[in-house]
Amino acid sequence: MAKIRTGFVSNSSSSSFMIYGAAVKGLNHKHIYDMLSKQFTPKQMEDLDRYTEKHDENEYHIDDISGYAMELVSKEYEVHHIEYDDQLYIGKDPTSQPDDILHGDWKKEIEKELTKIFGDEIDYIGWHEDCSYDG
Repeated sequence: MAKIRTGFVSNSSSSSFMIYGAAVKGLNHKHIYDMLSKQFTPKQMEDLDRYTEKHDENEYHIDDISGYAMELVSKEYEVHHIEYDDQLYIGKDPTSQPDDILHGDWKKEIEKELTKIFGDEIDYIGWHEDCSYDG
């Protein structure tokens, strides 16, 4: 009789996250490219162009889109892209909350900063979590 394993196996890969922040809708590769082009120096744009496939003026593909999205926010933020989802999840881990700030104030600061950067592209601000298993 064969044993059926129902949990994670040692040669599998899994990842998970829990953040307070924004689910950014429709933030496709073109949106990221346009946002970066407003902030990057010409040299940085040259580097970005090396990792960007431009199929036409509306269809772009950037290798490691979540890595480039991190360029739009401060280093305290995490950026997650789930393969089966077209949204980016951008926010802060709850363990990063400083001891000297109230929880509600911490959340409002995140909301304010992300709204300033992404504006109408934000689909939802709140708690986001995911656990992915590939194995």
